[in-house]
Amino acid sequence: SHWNSANIKPVDPVTLGLCTQIELDAAVQKAARKAERERKKAGKVAGTGETLLPASETTAPEAAPEPEPAPEEEEEDREKNYNADSV
Repeated sequence: SHWNSANIKPVDPVTLGLCTQIELDAAVQKAARKAERERKKAGKVAGTGETLLPASETTAPEAAPEPEPAPEEEEEDREKNYNADSV
């Protein structure tokens, strides 16, 4: 383990100048094809393994929950007028 591992943050290799974006994309596609071949070789059906979901699914806005109707008792309490002298 590195002495400063708590402060090490991942950085894009393109930003560091280690490769171009095209080279990075090619390496990612090659790794994805290799992983798919290995899954098929292991006898698993494509798409049923535990893989990452597409960004379009994970960042899609969730449906807002419907507000619950207020109970009638609360409405009655709001309508009551209290006299400060009677309290």
